[in-house]
Amino acid sequence: MRIMTGRSAIRTAIITLLAFAMLCLSAAYASAASVKTASAEGFINAEDGAIIRKEPSTSSSKIGGAKDNARVFIKKEVFTSKSNPKATNKWYYVYYGSTKGYVRSDLVDGIIYNTTPAKTTCALNVRTGPTTSMAKKAVLKKNKKVTIVLPAYYKGSSDVWYRIKHGTGYMYISGRVKAQSKSTSIRIDSPLCPESLIEGQSFSIKGTITSNKDIEKVTVKILNSKGKTALEKSASPNVTRYSLTSLDKYIPFGSLNDGSFTYLVNVKVAGKTYTKLNRAFKVTNVKGGDKIAASALNLAWPEGTASSKYDYDVSGSSATDKFNEAFDLEYPTHNGWSGGGPAVGASCDVFVGTVVRNSGYDKLFPRGLEQQWPYLKTSDKWQVVKNFNKKVDMLRNGDVIIYRKSEEGEKLRGHILIYYKTGGKEGYAEASLNNTYGHLVPGKEAVQKKLDKNYIKYIEVYRATE
Repeated sequence: MRIMTGRSAIRTAIITLLAFAMLCLSAAYASAASVKTASAEGFINAEDGAIIRKEPSTSSSKIGGAKDNARVFIKKEVFTSKSNPKATNKWYYVYYGSTKGYVRSDLVDGIIYNTTPAKTTCALNVRTGPTTSMAKKAVLKKNKKVTIVLPAYYKGSSDVWYRIKHGTGYMYISGRVKAQSKSTSIRIDSPLCPESLIEGQSFSIKGTITSNKDIEKVTVKILNSKGKTALEKSASPNVTRYSLTSLDKYIPFGSLNDGSFTYLVNVKVAGKTYTKLNRAFKVTNVKGGDKIAASALNLAWPEGTASSKYDYDVSGSSATDKFNEAFDLEYPTHNGWSGGGPAVGASCDVFVGTVVRNSGYDKLFPRGLEQQWPYLKTSDKWQVVKNFNKKVDMLRNGDVIIYRKSEEGEKLRGHILIYYKTGGKEGYAEASLNNTYGHLVPGKEAVQKKLDKNYIKYIEVYRATE
């Protein structure tokens, strides 16, 4: 046996160590490619919003923007300094709607991570950033369990590093890790599902899908009574949290005819499709006035509700959740309206407009008494109740009552409300600017008292023609 000494022995030892290191690197980076970390979720924290750029640099071209408090999904971190890990040297690659680009990390907070368990394949240094020039803080042994948060890179480098949980904070290791398997978890939080709809009525399921792995595809289907697809829409979000509203708004419930239907939500994760929502509902065809009354009863605070729920100046009072959802659907630009009251639905004209539109009977019904009165006079959807003598007995289910408090020629001051008489209930539904949100006032006597108000200068009743 030949015994090596001197330079020959040293050279052989170095070659052996290099070969071992290359073997470790090869195995490590092969396994690193299999580590898939899903998006983190964060919120823009910048009063003027944040610019989304093509590259991680303030001199890079702008490709979009996100408003303050907007939710973004983070796919990776990119550092622009080899040795300084401060927040202004770190950028997030984000998804914001259909926009994909870079946002500086100091403009994002409230981050929630979807973590991935892994093990180190070699002994690894723990550093303050994704380069060997960053400060070393610890050493992890081979086969040490770690929790991966996000992939991280130095700008212009393809070397994969990972941000990991370390103690009470976060540090970085090179990509020499092997992912550990974890079971798929999918849930839908707070879905709203209709049991019955009136033909032509709009609706949104809402709800948020959450998974511990990337959601590869979401498909919403409406099946008819024969099991055939009546409506369908899909999206491929590749995030771990996805709002059904993003997809559901493209499902026109109002286009469904009378019949029985099933609402399905299929979610594809890790190559497998799961049915996470399967609900039956009915669509019925009724007269226009009945549609309007049913919508009013559905969207207003019910009879007998404490006034503190809907009084405008009471802390915590508001319109119902159902009304707010319908309001967003029927008047999607309302957040840009002037005036505090109408923007939140606390006015008579906006309440009635939302109810009528959401009933499916008249999707063009305007807001504002100045627009509603001439519209009612000229639209073929409506006919005036002739010779109305301010008696309840002349009213029918779903009639719209509109009146003036001011004289002709003066600035229009008035009110609009809806009469209902259905299912053994009778009364009126209304809201009032800076006074009350949408609620029901029950009783024939209450309706008559409303009609007899001495401040009414002129009153008309309009009835659905279909």
